[in-house]
Amino acid sequence: MNDARAIANFILDQFDPALNEISNKKINKLIYYCHGFSLVRIGQPLVKNHFEAWTHGPVVKVVYEAFKQFEYRAIETRAVYFNYLSGMEEQVGYSEVGTNQLELSKKVVEHFIKFSADELEELSHTQFGPWAKVWNTDESQRGLRSRIPNEDIQAYFQKRYGQNLSSH
Repeated sequence: MNDARAIANFILDQFDPALNEISNKKINKLIYYCHGFSLVRIGQPLVKNHFEAWTHGPVVKVVYEAFKQFEYRAIETRAVYFNYLSGMEEQVGYSEVGTNQLELSKKVVEHFIKFSADELEELSHTQFGPWAKVWNTDESQRGLRSRIPNEDIQAYFQKRYGQNLSSH
């Protein structure tokens, strides 16, 4: 499994963030859709990080943190991590990500990139979807329970999309 920031950097390198209005909210939703399709088509999670149910939909906290300074504007940098061996911040690379996962992610993003961040949020807020299942629990119980289980994501994507990207 991969660091979600690596997938974010791959998407940002493949699709011009300014031209495609890729904000923090939009990159999180794009990774969510790539992850869901990876669970269905490849049979394994794309990212090792947990998706959490936040107000604006599914979010990977480390991706949010990497780009929060851009707020709702297009992302202008790439996600970095602190390399303790070198003592420096380095860009999170995606050379370790499997070719099939990168190819699938590119196809998924090609389909969903046309939607605005708000439209992707609306799609992720489906009434009986994985986000809603977690979000609609008792607010006092959220905390760690705000994690969206991969099993729920996989079941939803299988039912909603199957192998077809165009059903939305």
